[in-house]
Amino acid sequence: MKNSAVSKLALLLPFCALLFPTSAFAENGQAEYDAGRLAYHHKNYKGASEHFAKSIEEGNRTPPVWLYAGHTFMALGQPERALRTYETLIKNFKDSIEAKTASDSINLAKQALEKQNAVPIAVPAATGEPAKKIAVAATKAPVDSGEKGLKDRVIVHPPKFGHAAVSQRSLRAVHEAVANLPAHLRKKLDEGGATINLAPNMIDRWPESLNEELEKAEGEEPPTMAELPGRIYGRDMWVYESPKERGTTNLKNARPAAEIKHTVYNESFQVLDELMTICKAPAVVAQYNAEKAGVAESYHAKLATFLKDDEWGVKETCSELAAEIFGQGDEFSVDLNRCFPKLKRLLQKKLAV
Repeated sequence: MKNSAVSKLALLLPFCALLFPTSAFAENGQAEYDAGRLAYHHKNYKGASEHFAKSIEEGNRTPPVWLYAGHTFMALGQPERALRTYETLIKNFKDSIEAKTASDSINLAKQALEKQNAVPIAVPAATGEPAKKIAVAATKAPVDSGEKGLKDRVIVHPPKFGHAAVSQRSLRAVHEAVANLPAHLRKKLDEGGATINLAPNMIDRWPESLNEELEKAEGEEPPTMAELPGRIYGRDMWVYESPKERGTTNLKNARPAAEIKHTVYNESFQVLDELMTICKAPAVVAQYNAEKAGVAESYHAKLATFLKDDEWGVKETCSELAAEIFGQGDEFSVDLNRCFPKLKRLLQKKLAV
């Protein structure tokens, strides 16, 4: 990565440090955070990364440590990890000053990632000289006049760590889910350039994430990223066949086909939401808030994810309802249908299904 990018990020950090002096942080992880910050400013980025990871592991999950961690990954030439770290910060601390800085830094991470993904191709020389190699960004090819769509952009990623390859059962579940999407919505995904990436687990695609994953005790909440069924990066959907066992690289049993389909439907709605601006529509927000206020106390623990006060509450709820509308519910569907019946009907109207 160019030094100019590191310099731009470094300029932002002293300002944040002034706003959040060390006394503002939790005691847990404080020593590691201080050591990481010192290492960062002495340009010992590898050491800084290790200190920030330990600080987070020891309980210091405050906005500044995530921001420093993201900038450190950028300095190490790891923009993919930086991008995920910035996204985590923005999602969990969206009103913080650090989140604003992370938002400004995301473009730098994306630019660096695009350059990093550039691949050399041979270009014949017009004068008969040996072919020259130039860098071409490894981006997705454009859709061919509507002839190719989401069904043609299901990408299966190979296993690592001795894992089994993705099963035909799981791949078939993905294709069936795509085929069963309402045709007019599938067309929007086709034209929007959406992709579905199927991998045994997150660590098979990003093995370096093992170094930053927070290994908590089994059953402790929230789950680690390697235990989640999938994730969204822009319009790229990721579906993971199996959750990882904590503390190892071993994978648990593959998720049932029904859960794979649910993940595809849930993530497809999230992409459609970006394309159609559904969850931010005033009518949707108003209906969500009205029904949320009436949810009985007995549901609060189970539906905590769907009752958040920030924008993720309505997004999570709409995504789950939409997955059930498309044809595959899960363990939350019955309760969400009971608590948000009018919101579900409003979604059906907006999705025209």
